[in-house]
Formats: sequence, structure tokens, C-alpha cells
Amino acid sequence: MTNDILFSWCPYAAIALLGAGFGVRYMHLRHQPGFGTFQSAIWNDLTSRRPLHYSLSVLVIGHLIELLLPRQVMAWNNSPLRLYLLEGILFLSGVSVLISLLSIIGVYLEDSIGSLVTQAADAVFLALMFVGVLSGLFTAAAFRWASSWTVVTLTPYVLSLVHATPNAAYVAEMPFQVRLHAFCAFGCMAVFPLTSVAPVFIAAFHRSGAVVFRPLADIVQKKVNRIENQFRTRNPTLWLWPEEED
Repeated sequence: MTNDILFSWCPYAAIALLGAGFGVRYMHLRHQPGFGTFQSAIWNDLTSRRPLHYSLSVLVIGHLIELLLPRQVMAWNNSPLRLYLLEGILFLSGVSVLISLLSIIGVYLEDSIGSLVTQAADAVFLALMFVGVLSGLFTAAAFRWASSWTVVTLTPYVLSLVHATPNAAYVAEMPFQVRLHAFCAFGCMAVFPLTSVAPVFIAAFHRSGAVVFRPLADIVQKKVNRIENQFRTRNPTLWLWPEEED
């Protein structure tokens, strides 16, 4: 029953908190000076770590490929050499991310800034990230060929969430480390909007949205101006109340 609740409803709760948190924080930040160019100390520290960029990108892309292209992954893993190559690259990338997270946590513990809520959110987010990566590495080491068995277990589970028919049975029978890995992912989603890094992504979304929707906004504004001009020339109030005309 606990696993069913945890892996059937918590993912949706995490997504709801992610969306609501971004929305509330966007409304709070959008009128502040310098919002469009917002930066943070942790973000500046993250952007200065090249190995973390590459290794984290490899992990994210690898997870996405396993979720979106399960048949292609299974076909790739039919060759032992390719299987070893994929597992090795993902494992080494995870080790690199873990080392970078340890360094970031050390810097954060020495010099944490921001409000009490932001500091608590940063601490929880970094802890969840660390435990999530560590549990993933332990899973890869203890239960070999994770890239093969995840596409027939975790991938169908994620697809069941997407189709709004959550099937927690795919995860409930998994080892504890796998369930912990999934839980940490949902936890990171829920906490992320409260962190000191979130405004950087919100500001980037604001800038990109302004660029993407600017043509649409210009079209709408032209339509509004045309309607206003037509209303002014045919305004019945001009002859109904001529004394009020400017």
C-alpha cells in the first residue's frame, strides 16, 4: 500500500509542486529589478565546473534515451562490446557527478546565503541529488546491465505515469536502491522551485518566452489598435454626448 501511494501519487504531487512553485516564484520575481539577468552564487559555482556539465549531460541524455527509445537501447545492448561501453560511460559519468556534488556541498556548507527557506531548500535539494546519484551508482554496480533491465521496468512505469494510469507494480518489486533513486528524482522536482538556482531558470524562461511570443504579441497588439481606431471613428458616444468630446 505504501509503495502504491508513493509511486502512484507522489510523482503527480511533485509535478504539481514544480509547476505551482515556478508560477508563484515567477509572479514574485518578475517585477524585481534585474530579474531578466538573475544569477546566484551556487549557479555561478555550477557553471564554472566543466566536468560536471559534461557528465551531467551524459547522464540526463542517457536516461532520456532509455525512456524514449527502449527498443533501440535493447538492440544496442545485443552486442556485449556496446553494452560494456554504454554501462561504462554512464557509470563514470555518475562518479564524476558525485564527486562534483561533494565539492559543491562542501562549498555550500562553508558559505550558504539567502533566506532560511532558500538555504533549507538548497540543502534538501543537494542532499536528494547526492543520494539519488549514489543510489544510482550502487544499483549499476550491484545489479549489472541496468541499461537493459530498466527499459523493461522503469520505462513502462514512466509511460504509465504519462498516460495517467500509474502502475506502481513496476517499481514496487524493484530493489530498495532503485526505489530510492526514483523517489529522489521526484523529491528534487518538488523542491527545486524553492532553491537559489530556480530564479536563473525562471529568468531564462521569461527571456525565451518574450522572444518566442513577441511576434504573437505584436499581432495581437496590432489587432487591438485597429479595433480601437475603428471604434474611435465610429464611436456613438461622440454624437450621443458631444459635450464630452476632447
